[in-house]
Amino acid sequence: MKVCLLNDCSDSRHFGCELVKKAYLHHFEKRGVELVRSYAKRETWDPYVLDSVDLVIVNAEGTVHHGKHARLLDVGVEYNSVFINSVFQENLYANWELNQFNFVSVRESMSRDDMIDNHKYEPVVVPDLIFTHADMFMNTRGDRRIGTFVSNSSTRITPGMPVTADCKDPEFVQKLSQSENAVCGRFHALCIAAMLDIPFSVYPGNTHKIEGIMRDMRASENYHATAEAAHANIPETVSSTVQAYVRDAPGRIDAMFDEILR
Repeated sequence: MKVCLLNDCSDSRHFGCELVKKAYLHHFEKRGVELVRSYAKRETWDPYVLDSVDLVIVNAEGTVHHGKHARLLDVGVEYNSVFINSVFQENLYANWELNQFNFVSVRESMSRDDMIDNHKYEPVVVPDLIFTHADMFMNTRGDRRIGTFVSNSSTRITPGMPVTADCKDPEFVQKLSQSENAVCGRFHALCIAAMLDIPFSVYPGNTHKIEGIMRDMRASENYHATAEAAHANIPETVSSTVQAYVRDAPGRIDAMFDEILR
């Protein structure tokens, strides 16, 4: 099978987006899928390339919210395509476009709830593709020397405390892995903290994705309105429900790819 990937965010130097791209490559190689072309977030795609492949995969990631990047929703109208790994929030009048995709998945249940009810394909909640790497992170936890790790947020509002690493810091993952606990305002930061089994609390970004995944992890008590409140309420241990989510996530992602390609 030949595929084309749209909205490849890995060129942004964001640690999470780079790991998501590696996850796609892992799943393609595992199934003998040929990636013909990968188009970056703001790159103009060639319709001849999209016509030439068996399947177009829209990696919606953290892109489609509040009416932004609506052109990704148009892909299902013209091509055999799927819309996966998505946040989805307050995209008015998107029902018809969503109905044109052969498969739709979101990364957390609040995005599913925000999709229009009569979507003909039931949107599936599948953990972010970064959880493909769960085993790798579970075996590279570091020696926990740094203390509390604090990330910034996609809201671009600086927390009222020192930030350990920005999302484009090349040492982001290393610093997080060596920390005793974490305060996360980044979606992928909390995902990695969970995989590393590091106690963490969170505060909001620019969408409901952080609140949504915490709800799905059954850890909403660790979601706080501000970074300061999150810092004051870091749990002492990682809950069993978060650990269960991490254990189950790779299998759920595998099942999604099997279903898409089948």
